[in-house]
Amino acid sequence: MEEMFGPGSSERKERLPAADLEAYLALAQDRPGLDDILAGMEMPCCLYAGERDPIYPEIEACSRNIPGATFFSLRDLNHCDAFARSELVLPGVNAFLKALKPS
Repeated sequence: MEEMFGPGSSERKERLPAADLEAYLALAQDRPGLDDILAGMEMPCCLYAGERDPIYPEIEACSRNIPGATFFSLRDLNHCDAFARSELVLPGVNAFLKALKPS
């Protein structure tokens, strides 16, 4: 958990033993890959990830396999931080949206 979400608060560490273990195990299950569909995606795509996110390499690889995809990284952020730090995410998303040609 700490690898994905960063150091846990004492409150979170106390709650974890009472959490649904089956739900956590389901989250960790292998899932079918997206490799077969990425190359056929035609819609504009913007992907981003924190550089300290354990799945960063997978997200970056996905962006290379989607035609015309935009990818940006967030320095020193883990998985959870990349969602929580909108002041760092929104400039990249706004630049992506501004670059789209009107249809």
